[in-house]
Amino acid sequence: MKARRRLLRLQKDIHGSLKLEAARLVGALPPAIIRYERAYLAAFRSCSRRPRSSSRRSLTERMRSADVTFIADYHTLGQAQRTALRLVQDVHRAGERWVLGLEFVPSHRQAELDAYQAGLMDSETFLQKIRYREEWGFPWSNYAPLLDWARRNGVRMLALNRPRELPFWREDRDGNDLRERDLWAAGVITDLFSRLRPGDARPRVVVLYGELHVGLPHLPASLDEVSSRILGKQLDWMSVHQNNDSLYWKLARRGAEHLADVLQLDSRNFHVISSTPWNKLQSLVSWAEGIGSEAEKLPATGALRLQSAGRTIASSGEADEDEFLCDLESDSLSRMQAYGDAMADFLKLPPPEFERLSVQSVYSADFVDSLRLEERLGPGEKKLICQLVLHNARFFVPRTGLVYLGTPSSNGAAELAAIVLAKGTSPRAPFFGETADSFFQSVMDQAFGFFGSLLVNPRRKCDLPEDHLQKFLELKATGEEWHERQARLYTLAGLEEQARFLERTQKLESRSRDHRVTSLGMAAISEQVLRSRGAGSVHSRLALWLASRYLGQILGKLLHRALLQGDISIEQVRELAWQASDRRWRPAEVRYWEWVSAVASQRLPVSKRQMI
Repeated sequence: MKARRRLLRLQKDIHGSLKLEAARLVGALPPAIIRYERAYLAAFRSCSRRPRSSSRRSLTERMRSADVTFIADYHTLGQAQRTALRLVQDVHRAGERWVLGLEFVPSHRQAELDAYQAGLMDSETFLQKIRYREEWGFPWSNYAPLLDWARRNGVRMLALNRPRELPFWREDRDGNDLRERDLWAAGVITDLFSRLRPGDARPRVVVLYGELHVGLPHLPASLDEVSSRILGKQLDWMSVHQNNDSLYWKLARRGAEHLADVLQLDSRNFHVISSTPWNKLQSLVSWAEGIGSEAEKLPATGALRLQSAGRTIASSGEADEDEFLCDLESDSLSRMQAYGDAMADFLKLPPPEFERLSVQSVYSADFVDSLRLEERLGPGEKKLICQLVLHNARFFVPRTGLVYLGTPSSNGAAELAAIVLAKGTSPRAPFFGETADSFFQSVMDQAFGFFGSLLVNPRRKCDLPEDHLQKFLELKATGEEWHERQARLYTLAGLEEQARFLERTQKLESRSRDHRVTSLGMAAISEQVLRSRGAGSVHSRLALWLASRYLGQILGKLLHRALLQGDISIEQVRELAWQASDRRWRPAEVRYWEWVSAVASQRLPVSKRQMI
């Protein structure tokens, strides 16, 4: 299939460039680690010759039956730690004895880990005590949610790493230090079982450890050796591998990489696809460039504080779950250009003129103070832009060439590159006008942006119907964030309207379909909101803009799914993108419903929580 071959080439080009960049930044690996990696890869190839599709439920059941579950950890990739959290949430039941083993805490710091778990030590003190930043150094924000969950649910945390202070058995550094670390961790785990007395509940241990360690010749083999010697029999273990490069490309060549999140390799080995090979490398590159440490200097999401017109206002924007940060604006612009050029080549569209853009981010968000002098924008547009900045939303203003990334990330760079590709930098294009057509235009812009980001990161998630409903109910109960609550309500109304539209049109013969769509619910809502002149109109407009983003994300995901399935061609995608940016064709509302019809055969889960 032409579309899939071209997409695969685009993704491999991105992966290849990142491999070169990662090699430049990280440098050559020591021979001992190369040998250790080769042993892991050989064992993985052996057990993954005939992978078969499995399910999250089957994986959970196998984890619940094992004494020890090893989960592979790619330390710089936040998605790896989030997957581990989702899996332990799946297997845990109240009242059961579960233990979470952690590589990044050396075992002689168990007392500090216990104090942190008991709430006797705050996180900053804990990190200082265990010398986290000096001896581990990977983003704490990736691991913190997992530890917080364990604290709240009474899951004991176990320090597994061999202390650096201990001398190694051999001084020639031939790799035995890696084996000693595996044997040490296996010994700490075995001790849990050796200390059991009659009547004690048998623990089940989930271990988060570096991906090379969880291969059969390493930590699992060490556990077999130590447990058989100490306990007289081997503990039952299993491994959950994540995002293996060779397996991903093997599936991609078959067109199956997006069809299964969970694969069973053999009786003891499962594999989870939660990211892509190039996203793994991007996270490594970002960490090697020190960008993760920059991120940790930012306030937590929902607590960002910006100065505007002499007053401080807090934002409440939500970051994507699978974000990894870019560098500051200059690096983000280069990433946008790289992604935009690749997308233009893929879709055979003219490349964007990125040199005309002004890229801003959370690091330079005080640019909003100068908006009052911008004559190319109307008062309503300026107010909305200020609100979007304060809520850390990313957007593009064609009339001025302003690109706002929020917190810079590769997902955001790809998303905005796609929107710039589709819209161009027309001085006539309004940002978010005052007619119902503006709403539908914005949905299509957001849809193409999300579709573009999925070309780069096909595992990216967005909120689906049940997620929007759950968020709406939560906000309704608290009475907080009126604009966000309304956005979720508008989104649910839009999804319901799509279902009614498809139900109605599918009853008609294709030759008799009437494409002159009459004004429906969302058109009426958007017309009323956009024409509002009341005191709360800017908040209403913000809610409507957010709804257009949420609806666009789902539409973009369906479009991406349709392309992968071969139900829509590259030429059709290009036509949709071109029409989405050209108001001279037909009203945006009509074109919006054509997008909805084009992806009507695609199906998504009702909630992103169903995906790993």
